Amino acid sequence: MTIQQQKTNATLVDTGRGVFKQHGLRGLYRAVIPTAIREALYTCGYLGLGPVLADHLSKPSFGQSDFMATLTGSIIAGTIATTFSHPIDTAKTRMQTDLSRRVYPTLVSTLQKIVMEEGSSALFKGLLPRCLRTIGAFVVMINLRQAVLDYKATATA
Repeated sequence: MTIQQQKTNATLVDTGRGVFKQHGLRGLYRAVIPTAIREALYTCGYLGLGPVLADHLSKPSFGQSDFMATLTGSIIAGTIATTFSHPIDTAKTRMQTDLSRRVYPTLVSTLQKIVMEEGSSALFKGLLPRCLRTIGAFVVMINLRQAVLDYKATATA
């Protein structure tokens, strides 16, 4: 909806009505598969890889404080998750701009079209700003996850 709203300068409600009127439910759920793939990769990073790295880096052999271990783990995990998910995110965004499915009908054809017309580097446009946002989010999410685990451990003890 945000992408369509940016294109039309309409309110969120008017944008939703317009998309539904023109494209039905298919328009509202456009690019749901690439969105799910992107979110799965992102989630694996902040719930899986980030905490594992932070835990490993906080061991005495590394000598890092808990905060530095979390920050370093977030930087590494956020960079990996963003790099792997960014081409899917790029295709998702293109697909969501094309609700009629004329230019970007499927995920695979969208990825192929981008690479053929613009080169593989086009899949990574905007990677750095997204990576920086992701790292910040990973710091928050890893700390939040740990706080919940600590609370749960003290509540059940």
